[in-house]
Amino acid sequence: MCGYEPPDEHKLRMIHALPGDDECAVVLKFLASMMNLADHFEDWRTLGKKRLAWNAEQRSEHKKARVCRECRRAFDSKKKGCGKVAHHERGTGAFLGSLCQDCNKAAHKPSHVTI
Repeated sequence: MCGYEPPDEHKLRMIHALPGDDECAVVLKFLASMMNLADHFEDWRTLGKKRLAWNAEQRSEHKKARVCRECRRAFDSKKKGCGKVAHHERGTGAFLGSLCQDCNKAAHKPSHVTI
């Protein structure tokens, strides 16, 4: 949902060992590939952010929203974590909906990929 698109070389594929490779070659190649993907994702996260891009209809929808799209709590700027936020894809800037601050924070992707 964040708009991140992994490079083609990291999409599902079989990693084969070559004749003469160590018995752990497939696992080592897989781990190296995942570390490379984690670096790519981190670069995208820091350099590829797009600002919110919405049209008049989406802006009006957000303004009219009274409850969080996820938890259904009523928006209230006086309650901590219940203010209204325009949730969007960081990679494309596309408006996704109106969320409370807590749900918006929970929706963010982790900044690290554990291998």
